[in-house]
Amino acid sequence: MLLVQSSGHRPRQFLHSAAENFIRTIMPEYKSVETGTRELWYEKDFRKWLREKKNLPRAVLELVDDADTDGKKACAGEVCLTCVDINTAGDVAFSKSFKIEIGGEKFFLKIEQEDIPTDAGFKEMQDTLLAKEVLEPANIKGVRVVNPLMGYSDKKERSYFISEWIDLPLLDEVISELEMKNQKEAKRLLKRVNEIRGVLSGYRELSPCNMFYNKKTDEIILFDLHL
Repeated sequence: MLLVQSSGHRPRQFLHSAAENFIRTIMPEYKSVETGTRELWYEKDFRKWLREKKNLPRAVLELVDDADTDGKKACAGEVCLTCVDINTAGDVAFSKSFKIEIGGEKFFLKIEQEDIPTDAGFKEMQDTLLAKEVLEPANIKGVRVVNPLMGYSDKKERSYFISEWIDLPLLDEVISELEMKNQKEAKRLLKRVNEIRGVLSGYRELSPCNMFYNKKTDEIILFDLHL
């Protein structure tokens, strides 16, 4: 739990390195690479799959300008990119979100704008991995963190975050609807949100806007996690 508490006066680079070392120890399926110009976190199986696709990253990025408004879809070969509106309130001015479809595979892609910190994609991957580790021993039933696949940032202010695609409504939308129909259920879900906040006490802007909700299974899935 120490890794999600207030950093006090510790240098940012110290915390950065401590988090990386911790994740490498308890999650060997993930790896980080840092050079003087770029930072990268990735799931090893996803990186292997991505390398087999060769020119896939370039093909995806070339479609970004064509899928520039909510709901707009652009395709080239087997790759399709759709702009989606699932940004949280804090993200709306700083990033764009997309659904990537490649054959039968689907992924979530967030591209940060150039006027944000250059390590945003890398750090979101790291913070998401830490949240997974903190939640596990808390044993909160029906709560999980989105499966992160890759976080990339470089000195040219390019920043990307990729995770599994979640095709579910935001919990915020579900609660707003329930407040008009079933206040008891709305209060139950808000109580669950507060329980999650208690476990992830060091995370910023943790709210129903950062959570997907599966009505059939009563599962809450956390995303857009930042320390």
